[in-house]
Amino acid sequence: MQCIERQRVWGEIGRAYRGGHMKKSIAVVALMIVASLSAVAQNRQLAKGEVTFGFVANNHEFAAGTYEIRQIGGHILRFQDVRTGEGVTLIANGTPAETPKVNMRFRNYAGQYFLEQVSSETMSAKTMPSEREMKLAREGRAATVVTLQAKR
Repeated sequence: MQCIERQRVWGEIGRAYRGGHMKKSIAVVALMIVASLSAVAQNRQLAKGEVTFGFVANNHEFAAGTYEIRQIGGHILRFQDVRTGEGVTLIANGTPAETPKVNMRFRNYAGQYFLEQVSSETMSAKTMPSEREMKLAREGRAATVVTLQAKR
């Protein structure tokens, strides 16, 4: 009985191998490794710059400080505080590329700043207006645009 059981188990392993299950498993693992390596390769800093005032982006408040723009995926950018790591994720139109400068554009309503856009020669990523910004705009408050440059 034990001999028949061994033949059945080894026979199933052989069929699985010949049937391509092991080949498929190896292919899936290889694909996962390649995908993770490409994600790591794309997590790169595009630029870094000083923001000299507190601001709001995607309904979150951020303090003045050094911010970096990172490409974390194909068209996905991360605008984050270097010190705390807090930030917002943006989807870019165009192709994020290594350029000498990236513009950070803010709207200023009477001393309240709101991140509007991060852009370069090859891409642009906009934030959604926050509730507070939309309220100020509805009240008829005039906005000025402030553009800061981040550099590689």
